[in-house]
Amino acid sequence: MCFFKSRSVIAVAACGIVDRVEAQVRLGQCPAREYRQFDFWVGDWEVRSKTGELEGTNQVTLDHDGCVLTEHWSSPGQTGGSLTMYDFRTKLWTQSRYDSLGNLLIISGTFKDSSITLEGHRLTPEGKPAIERCIWTPLPDSRVHQYWDTSIRSELDSAQFPSPSRG
Repeated sequence: MCFFKSRSVIAVAACGIVDRVEAQVRLGQCPAREYRQFDFWVGDWEVRSKTGELEGTNQVTLDHDGCVLTEHWSSPGQTGGSLTMYDFRTKLWTQSRYDSLGNLLIISGTFKDSSITLEGHRLTPEGKPAIERCIWTPLPDSRVHQYWDTSIRSELDSAQFPSPSRG
């Protein structure tokens, strides 16, 4: 899936390209620079397929005095969201993802080389252990490349994990 700013729709061939919506960042109780590493994700988004079809919407806000990123997404037949924050104790970003189908995923990771990489463990619907990984990378033109994959029993499936909120 590809994400675009609501105000301009640009078709792109690569999956997971995100246009950034400019946001005002209010520094509150979390002023350390680590808390600002993921601010490029804040904005209102249209979720689009590789071919440019609208598949859903997504809104990411900066809440709780600048300490928490809150995501709300919607696609036909499903809604969901996430809470994401930097934990100064563990030095990790952590995200809890949930949806209207009863799914829950908790992923954690770090900021390195201008990208945020989060991953976590879950069971597939068939009960197989899986590792989910998502990488967000801001691009020079204010878009974001977002890549999601899943690994099941050491076999990497890089064909995009089907997620209504992120490709």
